[in-house]
Amino acid sequence: HGESTANASKTHQVPNVELTEAGQKQADDVAERFRNINIDEIITSPYARAFDTAKKIQKTTDVNITTNELFIEVKRPSDLHGESYESEKVKQVFKDLIKHETDPKWHHLDEENFYDLKMRAENAIRFLENQSYENLAVVSHSVFMRMMIGVITFQEKMNPDILRNLGNHFKINNTGITVLEYKDH
Repeated sequence: HGESTANASKTHQVPNVELTEAGQKQADDVAERFRNINIDEIITSPYARAFDTAKKIQKTTDVNITTNELFIEVKRPSDLHGESYESEKVKQVFKDLIKHETDPKWHHLDEENFYDLKMRAENAIRFLENQSYENLAVVSHSVFMRMMIGVITFQEKMNPDILRNLGNHFKINNTGITVLEYKDH
């Protein structure tokens, strides 16, 4: 999706964060790139920033949009919504999250932990594998995209360290296009 107001202000996002003016332009630009990419359907996170980006792609391609909750961004603790990434509160919560990241049952509050997110990514991958269309465009969010790519690549070996390394080394830009191809299972 295009740059959101929370991306620009480096704060934790809530579902209905809107695109910035720059994000609108990025969404227009990526939609234009889809003029030369054959797609049969757009599947999007229902979050406003993703859905608004998908609508721009739909306008260019004239294909159907389907929203699906599987493709939302990682659910962060609600007590961090709107907080700066640099705040002491955020830093402390993330220290706690990392300290407990290997415990599948531990939660700071109401967030998804690594295991919740991994399971959702596995479900999203199965959902995509079972679609009747051949060429799907998925409009989602960076952390979730990295988790999906990690699960596809590392399968049962996917762990918190790999996800963190993907975050450090596999940068996803707003409105980038990543191509994944599924062949013979």
